[in-house]
Amino acid sequence: MKKPFMKGLSVLITAVIAIAICFVGLQVNNKRQYDQRVAYAKSAVTAEQNKLKKLQDSVDVLYVSEKKDFLKVEATTTEVSKLKADVEAVKATAADFNIKEKALPKEAKDLETQKKALVDELLDISDKLRIQADTDKLFAEKLPNWQNSTDDLLVKDDLTAEEVSIVKEKLVFFEESDWRNLADHYLSFAADQVETIAAVDKQIKNLLKEETVVTYEDYLAIVDQVKGIKNDKKKAEFEKSVEQIAARIGVAAESDTSSNIDTATEESTTEETTTNIYDDATYGQTNTDTNYDNTVNNNFTDGNGADNGADTVSEESTPSETPVNDSTGSEEQSTETDNATE
Repeated sequence: MKKPFMKGLSVLITAVIAIAICFVGLQVNNKRQYDQRVAYAKSAVTAEQNKLKKLQDSVDVLYVSEKKDFLKVEATTTEVSKLKADVEAVKATAADFNIKEKALPKEAKDLETQKKALVDELLDISDKLRIQADTDKLFAEKLPNWQNSTDDLLVKDDLTAEEVSIVKEKLVFFEESDWRNLADHYLSFAADQVETIAAVDKQIKNLLKEETVVTYEDYLAIVDQVKGIKNDKKKAEFEKSVEQIAARIGVAAESDTSSNIDTATEESTTEETTTNIYDDATYGQTNTDTNYDNTVNNNFTDGNGADNGADTVSEESTPSETPVNDSTGSEEQSTETDNATE
């Protein structure tokens, strides 16, 4: 009986010792591996810092300036997603190195803070690009500038207030900045166009009703409103309706009347000008006759004779615009010569 018992006991003791040896060996191995991970974490921090710095430089070039507000046109969501994945792969936490928090090097804790800030920055860039893409979809063409505002835009056909509102709701999560003000400007422009188009459409339908009395002031007001429409399709539709309104109030006939008045005014002005020309000519002729008489009288008074008087008359009257005045002058000269002889 003793032999089987002793044999079983020895087997049990051997098994316990084997298990103990395996356990101790496993613990020793785990401790050695852990120490290796801690050592790796201390040596890897510098390499991870350099990697994160290069990624930060890649993120910085996505901005137009050091202010880090407006994004370059070349920036894409695909590029940002790749950068984000690379940043998240940077080891900076105790979990990343599979070590205890207390064993994490101090430099690694600073690296973790930088990594989190860069991930948040990339998320902000990604959200901006999505807002820009959603805003572009509200217009007929992609917005030409996401650095400076412009109003030379055309909203897309059949744009609704709900589409604009959905994008605006996303914008409220962004902090106040020049980029946010620019995005808000474009969204407000689109919203104003939706309201303007709806208001003009309603006004035109009202003016086209048979029972509506349309005045010329109403016509001018609706023409001015249509000019402010920033959608080619709607603007063309409204212009056709405005033509119908113009026909109802007789704008074309009124324009013809104005043309006739202008023509009559031009003819009247021409007649006045012609009259002034003839009056001036008559005035010049009268002055010439008067000068001639004075010259003849002065010559006889000085005693120079009829020949000198004739020479003077010839100089004063050349060139003569009215031959009749020359004949009259000759007759007056002959009469005065005969009187002197007597």
